[in-house]
Amino acid sequence: MSERLHPTSDEEFAALKARVARLERLEEQVYFQEQTLSELNDVITLQQKQLDHYQARLETLEEGGVFLELGGQLLDLGLDVDAHRVASFLR
Repeated sequence: MSERLHPTSDEEFAALKARVARLERLEEQVYFQEQTLSELNDVITLQQKQLDHYQARLETLEEGGVFLELGGQLLDLGLDVDAHRVASFLR
Protein backbone atom coordinates (compact mmCIF):
# COMPACT_ATOMS: atom_id res chain seq x y z
CA MET A 1 0.00 0.00 0.00
CA SER A 2 1.80 3.10 -1.18
CA GLU A 3 0.57 6.50 -0.19
CA ARG A 4 0.88 9.55 -2.32
CA LEU A 5 2.54 12.58 -0.81
CA HIS A 6 0.18 14.89 -2.65
CA PRO A 7 -3.47 13.97 -2.22
CA THR A 8 -5.49 14.16 -5.39
CA SER A 9 -8.91 14.82 -3.90
CA ASP A 10 -10.51 16.64 -1.01
CA GLU A 11 -11.41 13.29 0.49
CA GLU A 12 -7.80 12.08 0.45
CA PHE A 13 -6.64 15.42 1.84
CA ALA A 14 -9.15 15.18 4.72
CA ALA A 15 -8.05 11.62 5.47
CA LEU A 16 -4.42 12.72 5.48
CA LYS A 17 -5.18 15.62 7.84
CA ALA A 18 -7.04 13.23 10.18
CA ARG A 19 -4.03 10.89 10.27
CA VAL A 20 -1.66 13.78 11.02
CA ALA A 21 -3.93 14.98 13.84
CA ARG A 22 -4.07 11.45 15.27
CA LEU A 23 -0.28 11.16 15.17
CA GLU A 24 0.07 14.51 16.94
CA ARG A 25 -2.31 13.36 19.70
CA LEU A 26 -0.39 10.10 20.08
CA GLU A 27 2.91 11.97 20.31
CA GLU A 28 1.45 14.19 23.04
CA GLN A 29 0.17 11.16 24.97
CA VAL A 30 3.57 9.47 24.76
CA TYR A 31 5.28 12.64 26.00
CA PHE A 32 3.02 12.90 29.06
CA GLN A 33 3.29 9.18 29.77
CA GLU A 34 7.08 9.41 29.68
CA GLN A 35 6.95 12.41 32.00
CA THR A 36 4.63 10.57 34.41
CA LEU A 37 6.85 7.49 34.41
CA SER A 38 9.89 9.64 35.12
CA GLU A 39 8.13 11.32 38.07
CA LEU A 40 6.98 7.96 39.44
CA ASN A 41 10.50 6.60 39.15
CA ASP A 42 11.80 9.58 41.13
CA VAL A 43 9.22 8.95 43.88
CA ILE A 44 10.04 5.24 44.05
CA THR A 45 13.77 6.00 44.21
CA LEU A 46 13.24 8.47 47.06
CA GLN A 47 11.02 6.02 48.97
CA GLN A 48 13.62 3.27 48.58
CA LYS A 49 16.31 5.59 49.98
CA GLN A 50 14.05 6.41 52.93
CA LEU A 51 13.30 2.73 53.49
CA ASP A 52 17.00 1.89 53.44
CA HIS A 53 17.71 4.70 55.91
CA TYR A 54 15.04 3.57 58.37
CA GLN A 55 16.02 -0.08 58.01
CA ALA A 56 19.59 0.83 58.92
CA ARG A 57 18.39 2.84 61.92
CA LEU A 58 16.21 -0.04 63.09
CA GLU A 59 19.11 -2.48 62.80
CA THR A 60 21.31 -0.10 64.79
CA LEU A 61 18.68 0.14 67.53
CA GLU A 62 18.23 -3.64 67.63
CA GLU A 63 21.97 -4.23 67.85
CA GLY A 64 22.19 -1.83 70.79
CA GLY A 65 19.42 -3.63 72.68
CA VAL A 66 17.33 -0.47 72.80
CA PHE A 67 14.06 -2.37 72.43
CA LEU A 68 14.77 -4.67 75.33
CA GLU A 69 15.79 -1.71 77.47
CA LEU A 70 12.69 0.23 76.48
CA GLY A 71 10.47 -2.76 77.24
CA GLY A 72 12.02 -3.00 80.69
CA GLN A 73 11.41 0.68 81.32
CA LEU A 74 7.78 0.31 80.28
CA LEU A 75 7.39 -2.59 82.71
CA ASP A 76 8.95 -0.44 85.46
CA LEU A 77 6.24 2.11 84.76
CA GLY A 78 3.60 -0.55 85.28
CA LEU A 79 2.63 -0.94 81.64
CA ASP A 80 1.75 -4.47 80.56
CA VAL A 81 4.33 -5.03 77.83
CA ASP A 82 6.29 -8.20 77.17
CA ALA A 83 9.68 -6.75 76.16
CA HIS A 84 10.98 -10.03 74.75
CA ARG A 85 7.91 -10.50 72.58
CA VAL A 86 8.16 -6.92 71.29
CA ALA A 87 11.88 -7.26 70.61
CA SER A 88 11.49 -10.56 68.75
CA PHE A 89 8.58 -9.17 66.74
CA LEU A 90 10.73 -6.29 65.52
CA ARG A 91 13.59 -8.52 64.36
